[in-house]
Amino acid sequence: MLLLVLMSVAAHAHAFIDPVVIVPAQPVAGQPVAFSVRIGVCEYFQAFGPRDGVTIFATDEWRTLVIDGNTLRVTARTFFAPDQPACVYPTARFQFSLGNLPPGLYRLELYGEEIFNPAFRPLIGSAQFVVGAPPASIPVNHWAILVLLAAMLAVAGMARLRLP
Repeated sequence: MLLLVLMSVAAHAHAFIDPVVIVPAQPVAGQPVAFSVRIGVCEYFQAFGPRDGVTIFATDEWRTLVIDGNTLRVTARTFFAPDQPACVYPTARFQFSLGNLPPGLYRLELYGEEIFNPAFRPLIGSAQFVVGAPPASIPVNHWAILVLLAAMLAVAGMARLRLP
């Protein structure tokens, strides 16, 4: 009975790696694309960079990026706690850059490379996303549109002057 009581009050490790989130959510060609991941307790990325209080914007030297067709394989150096007493890492959100991507459907695979055993590289997250075509510009300063706008203003002005 005593063993059951002790087991029920023992602290459990709450290790987590949240799903990968693409930033911005709906990127378009010519726009920088990144991804963010929230991680902590028993796992942590070895990555540094500026922060905004919530997110660490990891500089490019803290990840490797291999592009194979439309598959983006990212490897980030990661601390994996070997057992529960070593689960002391803080919780943080990391954002890694992917650069500018042409329009298309992409698959992102995130691998964690163990700091002390680089051969250990488990897949720790993945996401599929679409990079859309850049928005088409509307020619508002084209000479024909300006002439049409001037004619419409002239007609509206003359109609206003003829009202009693």
